[in-house]
Amino acid sequence: MITDHSSKAKLSTYGVLTLGAIGVVLVGTGLGGCSSSSSSEPVKVFKSKSGHDHDHVRSDAMLEDIILPDGTKGHAGLTAHLDPAGNELDVFFESLDKEPQPLSLPQTAQVTARVTRAGDDQAYQLTFQPAPQAERPRDPPGRCSRFSAAAPWMRPDDKLTVVVSIELDGQLKRVTFVDFVPSKFAHHHSADPIKDPTPNNSSLNRQQDKGRSEK
Repeated sequence: MITDHSSKAKLSTYGVLTLGAIGVVLVGTGLGGCSSSSSSEPVKVFKSKSGHDHDHVRSDAMLEDIILPDGTKGHAGLTAHLDPAGNELDVFFESLDKEPQPLSLPQTAQVTARVTRAGDDQAYQLTFQPAPQAERPRDPPGRCSRFSAAAPWMRPDDKLTVVVSIELDGQLKRVTFVDFVPSKFAHHHSADPIKDPTPNNSSLNRQQDKGRSEK
């Protein structure tokens, strides 16, 4: 029997070319077993849980998500204290619970902020200190969930961008508050006396009665 070697050679060559083309298609479409070395997995970003029990904006503070240096997920809150004697910014940390619980840090944590103001080219650097114990009564000794910094240059209607940095044990975490308006997110210390510019009528009456009795 005569064998047509040229036909077999053509068929073999065609089969190799066909398999090669299929391999190129599989690799090009990502259906092959091996992925391209240039591909990279998406970066994981911490996002709010879909079922947050409260908004990020409330009457006394602006809230943002944060991962603290020890890995705890929670909220960072920024609030202003407006006082003729000197304005302040306070930052605090709390849990994501429906009834938020304070998240305290060691008092050795370094809490700072870089603040910029709309319409102002100057950047302001703040160093926070632990707030008075009366403002954070649930903090255990040596720990702090609320920090304060003087901001005498701050005006009630400023629009601020505040980048807060927390450094502890070599770990650095940051959280950014955008479009923070102090008058919108102001709080009042419970110990602050309420100043009434009008005279106290009962005091005036007592003074008048005393004056009459001395005549």
